[in-house]
Amino acid sequence: MAPHINKDTSPLSVLMLFLTEIFHLLVEQTDIYHQQHLDRQAAPSRRLPDITVPDMMTFITLALQMGHALKDTLHVYWSNSDSYTIHSTVRQ
Repeated sequence: MAPHINKDTSPLSVLMLFLTEIFHLLVEQTDIYHQQHLDRQAAPSRRLPDITVPDMMTFITLALQMGHALKDTLHVYWSNSDSYTIHSTVRQ
């Protein structure tokens, strides 16, 4: 057992420890894939900033929410319009 987990630790806290590790791995592997993609390009490409864990959490949240809040087109899910807001805490 991890030293910071004890009998008073909530199940949600333990789950968040696990999910945080998963998100870090997703971010790391996404950045590696992006660099490999740039290395394969014939012409130099502009390197985008590395994504962050909050970026990944936002993306995953939106992707999961897309399965629950059905919209007419894919474009609507990514709209900044207030009329299409899924949840105010997801928007930046």
